[in-house]
Amino acid sequence: WSAPVIAAVLTSGLVLTGIAVIRSVCAVVGCSVPTIHRPVADVYEDTDLTAYRRVNRPGYERLLADLERGKVNAVLVWKLDRLVRHPAEFERFWEVCERRGAILASVHEPVDTSSELGLVIVRILVAFARLESATISLRQKSKAAELAKAGRPHTGGRRAFGFAPDWRSHEPAEAELIRDAARRV
Repeated sequence: WSAPVIAAVLTSGLVLTGIAVIRSVCAVVGCSVPTIHRPVADVYEDTDLTAYRRVNRPGYERLLADLERGKVNAVLVWKLDRLVRHPAEFERFWEVCERRGAILASVHEPVDTSSELGLVIVRILVAFARLESATISLRQKSKAAELAKAGRPHTGGRRAFGFAPDWRSHEPAEAELIRDAARRV
């Protein structure tokens, strides 16, 4: 580890404070987070893209390509669930890391991928991240179905155009624009 090496930081824009903290940690202490004491090569961000759904994450794919090319030999994540939430996707990531000799570190989890036991623990953490996402999704869908069955609007998220913040009454000007658009169709 005495030779000059390159480190990468992978974050997900879902937790913007996480990105800021990782950048701060790297700027102030040179990425001295568990086992990574090296300069940061790049930050790979997928803002507003989740690791739970199988969507194209350009930052993540660029990280994998840079790992494959040897540009990156260490990956620091805010939390493992910001990197992957599917065990199969972790295996894809780890296969590249293993082949290229790259290490993985996390700001919030004591990750040790240098031993089989450490890898098993990482795999368990990834499996629990998947379970957590699936549980949250199920709970949200159940609540939405319950509200729909009771004839009540959902109360979360961004206000739909045309509706007031109570989700029951209409914003007159916006409702008129919708009526006008409907007449034109």
